[in-house]
Amino acid sequence: MLARMVAHKRRCVVVQFIKEGADAVERALRGPALEWHAVGGGFTWDTQDKSGDIARCRRGWEIALRCFADPQIDFVLLDELNVVLSMDYLPKDEIIAGLRSRSPMQHVVLTGRGAPPELIEFADLVTEMREIKHPFNAGVKAQLGIEF
Repeated sequence: MLARMVAHKRRCVVVQFIKEGADAVERALRGPALEWHAVGGGFTWDTQDKSGDIARCRRGWEIALRCFADPQIDFVLLDELNVVLSMDYLPKDEIIAGLRSRSPMQHVVLTGRGAPPELIEFADLVTEMREIKHPFNAGVKAQLGIEF
């Protein structure tokens, strides 16, 4: 969806909640109307700094709220926000209230596993990507361009 919006020269913003700048390879996707924010500190499940992780998530959410208030932004991708919610780093009710505040024609995509039922109920479109078979299970290590 992001690639299509960029190709149509729509103004897009991506907020990556888990990844930090160095490990956000997707940032190679460029366009004059595309803005990236990698606010994470890496994989939060590996961290020993929960309060720091929560503060970074809060910073990302503040960026998202600014985007929702800007009618010139057509598309907002909140990468791994569902993971943030499943770890209770941000309150679900606050996220849903923020999503309600966006411009009516602004498209917002949330990614990550474990979307809470309240968010699924609120959403217009829900897609689930699930593993049926993966080479990792046969001993193949993570592959450049596929998993990272």
